[in-house]
Amino acid sequence: METLPLHPSIFNLIIYVICPAVAILQWIIIAPLAREKKVWDSLEGAEVAKGVKHKLPFLKDGFFILWNIFPLFLLGIYIYMGVNWFNWQGDLLLLNDSLLPDIYYRIYAFRFNTFVVSAIVLFSLYSALWQKTKQGKFIANVKNNVDDTFVYWWDIRISKPIFYIRMFALFFNMFTVLYILLTTATLFYFIYKIVNISHLNLTFFHPDNAGGLNVIGNLSIVLSSVFLFTSGLGLAAIFDHKSKQGLTHTFSDTAALMFIVPALFILIYPAIINKERLINEFSPLMVVAGKTVCYDIPAEYKGILGKNPPQKDSIISDDASKELGGWLKENAPRFSIMRQILQINYFPINWSMFISLVTTWLAPLFIWIFFKVYASRNEKKE
Repeated sequence: METLPLHPSIFNLIIYVICPAVAILQWIIIAPLAREKKVWDSLEGAEVAKGVKHKLPFLKDGFFILWNIFPLFLLGIYIYMGVNWFNWQGDLLLLNDSLLPDIYYRIYAFRFNTFVVSAIVLFSLYSALWQKTKQGKFIANVKNNVDDTFVYWWDIRISKPIFYIRMFALFFNMFTVLYILLTTATLFYFIYKIVNISHLNLTFFHPDNAGGLNVIGNLSIVLSSVFLFTSGLGLAAIFDHKSKQGLTHTFSDTAALMFIVPALFILIYPAIINKERLINEFSPLMVVAGKTVCYDIPAEYKGILGKNPPQKDSIISDDASKELGGWLKENAPRFSIMRQILQINYFPINWSMFISLVTTWLAPLFIWIFFKVYASRNEKKE
């Protein structure tokens, strides 16, 4: 059978080992360091923060915490895709094994084009190294007595280890985010191309009760969750940054928020197209099944009961019971087929997962609010 690899084998090490290890180790190393350097919940003891208007200790930097949860969420989604990919690709190839592989491999070649991968690496490197420039601006603002300046808990003048560990982790986290967002976008395009193939092999007896199209619904939900969480991150960033950190931040925050548009499109468009396809394919069977279940089957068992009326004080006669037993046994395959026809899911999407996506969108904002409330309570206690 043809295979549709999710990524080259070398990416197993990068995505399943290195990126998660860096994302988790950053927390394990930085949290104790923040406590040791006394920047956990206050910067009052930091010499460089004296006289500075905006001081952000670790627990008040809600967006930093949220941003560093983001790669872990994306990696969790990607690992879930990796675990299920073998089954999903099998279901996809059953739909069309002639056109579908060619579409996939064109997208695959783009994703792992040398230029594209290099661009992701270079942008991730730029994002990490830009922290030095950002730090330099903060130092210059303090020297020049600029009123609206910041001193963060990760300031290089407070702790060089924290600064460089954060910068190192930022490279891998940015790589994770960009790679998984690109993967999500290209796989969405793949789904879009699939649902627009004129002929798909819908399997009536497929166990998903959707002719084999449930795989597209599952993929749509997984992909949309990536875009929805990104949009939620943008929403939290807009509240956090309040357009005070420059045009670049404002643009990136707004762009992240707008990911809600492709997220909704991924969910709704394939489901609508697949619903029409299933109705066209299976509605004649539904008509026949409805007639059989509502008229033919009742007529048959009523006929058996009518031929063998019950005796006094009996619900059903022995002859009728015996004949009904034989009739049920003989018609068991027929009833099973009727049940399968009537259980076809014409809107092949998991509604419980669909509804839970609202939480995915709002989760970043809830996390940000939690840390803001926690920080403000600590301030009141002080």
